[in-house]
Amino acid sequence: SELYRDIVESSPDGLWVIDLEGRTLYANPEIARMHRIGAEGLAALTVFDTLDEVGGEQFRAHLDDVREGRIHESPVEVQWVRSDGTIVWVLCSEVALLDDEGRTRALLHRYSDNTERHELIASLRASEDALEDQVAQNELMQAVASAANEATSLSEVLAQARSLVLMHDDWERARAFVPDAGRAT
Repeated sequence: SELYRDIVESSPDGLWVIDLEGRTLYANPEIARMHRIGAEGLAALTVFDTLDEVGGEQFRAHLDDVREGRIHESPVEVQWVRSDGTIVWVLCSEVALLDDEGRTRALLHRYSDNTERHELIASLRASEDALEDQVAQNELMQAVASAANEATSLSEVLAQARSLVLMHDDWERARAFVPDAGRAT
């Protein structure tokens, strides 16, 4: 018993047992650290205190599912809103705790910090977007170069380039290439 207590109390993951209303039945010290509250505040903490409005609605719906016997089979990424309003991304794994008749009476949630992985994914998405943008710009420049090679005058090049630019998906940058119709070419 003492060994189990030591394991739970010193776990680097947040361990939180909640009832089917989202209220705390037990929370280890890591939950207090994650939420940035004192250990004395754990008894009053609810899951809804750690979620934004959208997350709260999603969790209410999930509790309805739990009451019908459906729990998350795999970890779920959660945006945890700390007591000071800062955000930490966590992975939440859950296990149903059953009563004598086999019905879910509580949930054991295990929270693991997922901020680094979340930031890595966001960075990869930003790099992918930048690469897509570079490819689109290269395609535009290749099309303009092809039009220039086929043209017989600068006016013809500019006219063809204008139509290419107007169809380009990044109008904000591409509009710099639109020729001034009022100027002689």
